[in-house]
Amino acid sequence: MSRLLVIMILLGLVSEANGQRIYNYYRPGDWVSFTNSRYVTGIGRGFNTIYFATTGGILRYDKAFDKWLDPLTVSDGMPDNRIRRIAVDRLTDDIWVETPSGNSYFNPGFQDWSTIANFPTEKIEPAGISVNQLPHFFVPQGYSYFSPGILTDREMAQFRITQILEDDNGIAWMGIWGIGPAKGDLAISDLAVLPQGPYDDDIVAMDADGDEFWFLGGGDGLPGAISAYNRSNSEWGVLRFTLGPRNQLRYLLCRGTRCQECLDWHREWIGQNGPQIAGISIVQPV
Repeated sequence: MSRLLVIMILLGLVSEANGQRIYNYYRPGDWVSFTNSRYVTGIGRGFNTIYFATTGGILRYDKAFDKWLDPLTVSDGMPDNRIRRIAVDRLTDDIWVETPSGNSYFNPGFQDWSTIANFPTEKIEPAGISVNQLPHFFVPQGYSYFSPGILTDREMAQFRITQILEDDNGIAWMGIWGIGPAKGDLAISDLAVLPQGPYDDDIVAMDADGDEFWFLGGGDGLPGAISAYNRSNSEWGVLRFTLGPRNQLRYLLCRGTRCQECLDWHREWIGQNGPQIAGISIVQPV
């Protein structure tokens, strides 16, 4: 009995040591995951950051510099990427989320997540404006706007504005279901789509050409899209296609069904389409 107890204690010490070692290896920003974030479930705002809760994690937009920050996902310690509700403290950027796997709280000072019992519904910020109060927006090329709050693309697919949060500067931050985050200037009726992350979760092939990374999503026989990421300006784009077999795309050099990898100068890019993790991860080697 005493020998068994000693063995269990030693195993516990080894486990703790290994756990501490892993924790030291990967700091915030070392492992960043991008997923399909085209379905926004809630919006919150901090001091200078707009937070878009999605079915693929939390997107963070720096409104002062008009650029995306790294998203928050299960890679950062969230219990689940599928966010049901989000609340944000406007002064401190504390974040609370409700997910199918439990509620969690993000401490911006320590940059970590912790489990909480109850989601603070009272901290959800009111939208400030309804879909019916939105102007008739001028939209990007390839889209048409139909009031109230409906966009269509060239294939006449419809996308509804399902989430809105108006800030103090006349900007309506929106979630367009199936497109993703958007920014509407209420003064000039201009709407900008803000793509972030791959169009599809199931990455089946990838390639790199200079600063451009290309990701092919969608399994065989299913609609897919080519997502592009420019590492020089951290901007995402998408090329949707409906005709022609995907294996004839000459610039996609590798194909697979589980995982593909590419390397740039300093980081490893991993495309994933497994049952637990799907999307793209960028890893800083240690």
